[in-house]
Amino acid sequence: MSDLKAFSSADKKEQVCLLVCLFVCLLLFTVPSPPHLQYLDLVRSLPNYNTVTFPHCKCDARKVGHVIVTISRSSIRLKACSEEGVLEEQEHTFQWEMVAQHEPDLEDEAFTFQYTRESKPSRWVRVYSKYVSPSTSSRSSNKGQPPLTIVSKSI
Repeated sequence: MSDLKAFSSADKKEQVCLLVCLFVCLLLFTVPSPPHLQYLDLVRSLPNYNTVTFPHCKCDARKVGHVIVTISRSSIRLKACSEEGVLEEQEHTFQWEMVAQHEPDLEDEAFTFQYTRESKPSRWVRVYSKYVSPSTSSRSSNKGQPPLTIVSKSI
């Protein structure tokens, strides 16, 4: 009862604010979120959400065979495969924090990136792909960040 007395003694603005807060709390905890938000939550929880995987291609890091390149907001992943695209066991993941710089080589149709490792010299990797575009260029100022656009050519 004392709560009701306190509520009735509050001025009109306070009463309206309290009622609005109570209403919002009730909505948040009782009304299910719309289906599209539930769908987005589900999709965002999938392991390969927001990643782009390219067809197998040559890479100078492999003497024989190709790689399948996957680029996400967190990393560049190279999966080893045969020249026909059959997956092999070897896989390397480079977190964007490890990538010192990345740039396209339009003449050779290659995407190159330099990565650093603890107590080892940095190394350049060159991936040859027809999907390289000028917009993949970056310098050290964007260290640790993925390129904004990887593919701009139509498939």
